[in-house]
Amino acid sequence: MARCSSAPITEALHCEVEAKLGCPLVISYGLSETTYTSTLNLPMARIGSVGCVLPGQTVQLRTADGTMTDALDVEGEICIAGPNLMTGYLGAAAATSRTVTDGWLRTRDLGRFDDDGYLYVTGRIKDVIIRGGENLSPLLIESVIVAAGDVSACCVVGQADRYLGKVPVAVVVPKDLTAMDAARVQDAVRKRLSRIYVPHDVMSVDSLPETAVGKVDRKTLAARLAAGLYDDSEAAI
Repeated sequence: MARCSSAPITEALHCEVEAKLGCPLVISYGLSETTYTSTLNLPMARIGSVGCVLPGQTVQLRTADGTMTDALDVEGEICIAGPNLMTGYLGAAAATSRTVTDGWLRTRDLGRFDDDGYLYVTGRIKDVIIRGGENLSPLLIESVIVAAGDVSACCVVGQADRYLGKVPVAVVVPKDLTAMDAARVQDAVRKRLSRIYVPHDVMSVDSLPETAVGKVDRKTLAARLAAGLYDDSEAAI
């Protein structure tokens, strides 16, 4: 088996990794502050999920009004409690108090539970795109775009808009640049999600910026987009 736990991956990438390695892929979720693993998804249990809560731990969602819940199909901030929780950050009481509230560690990740208790990570609070008062999950849009099959990688970020505040823009790494079509990418999102999720623009690049640990660097990508670095190149499809 292989194991993935650094960041949520799309269903398409999950299947691609298993095909490439020739073995099952186990997905888990957790933080160093919660002894690393809080949920575990056994092979083929629920592709796209980070699994069920492990015994001895408690995982619930904090809604916008501060209520804690594990209700089905309700999105909220993933919070973790239990004897696995850290006692605090060494020499950083203020940081500890911001992170741990009433015995719950606030992960800053968004998620939801399905009817069998499987947890799905839907994004990061700081990455949410607020379009005309509607909260959009970049991860949800990315999953749909990658599943359509035309791109090998994708990152959706918010771009400033005069009337709506921010609109989603998709920056993609196409499998075939000559066959890449922005309208097809937008249509793929339109067919699966409501119109507010459809990317305002689709940009094509050779590669996406990454952090030191290999995750897509959304902050750098958003800064490049805001600076207009993709406007006048071959990136615009």
